[in-house]
Amino acid sequence: MIATAGSDEKVAWALENGADEGINHAREDVLGKMRDHRGGRRRGRDRYHGETPFRESLKLAGYGGRVAALTNVALEESMIDTRDFYPNNVTIYGFQITNPMQHLGYDPRGDLEELADLVARGKLKVNMDKVFPLKGAGDAHRHLEACRNTGKVMIHPQG
Repeated sequence: MIATAGSDEKVAWALENGADEGINHAREDVLGKMRDHRGGRRRGRDRYHGETPFRESLKLAGYGGRVAALTNVALEESMIDTRDFYPNNVTIYGFQITNPMQHLGYDPRGDLEELADLVARGKLKVNMDKVFPLKGAGDAHRHLEACRNTGKVMIHPQG
């Protein structure tokens, strides 16, 4: 998996958490770096995560490739050309929990209980970036808006 992030610290975090390669999209040409990495060829079955513009990810995916749209995709306009992915049988993954809840009647409680059990048994790790006290809620929001977090940010009512 190739991850893109907007700082060297976040690229390092992605590598520590399983990415095979990391690209800092704030200072590197993602398309150019990918083409250099592959000798100008596209390769299938790669997944691209991060803030790389969605349409560029589709251009990079080779035959049978997979593109996962994560993080703040909804904040950017995503104009795509079907010729960038359709002929290569590219699969696009995206997820927003409110859609299946509203449109399909999905109830996440069972899945959330299973996830909580996995965390409690140490089988699943939640990456916590920072915990703010309730009186520091404004600081927590500024931290998120500055894109400084590399995991979950929590506001603790007792803290």
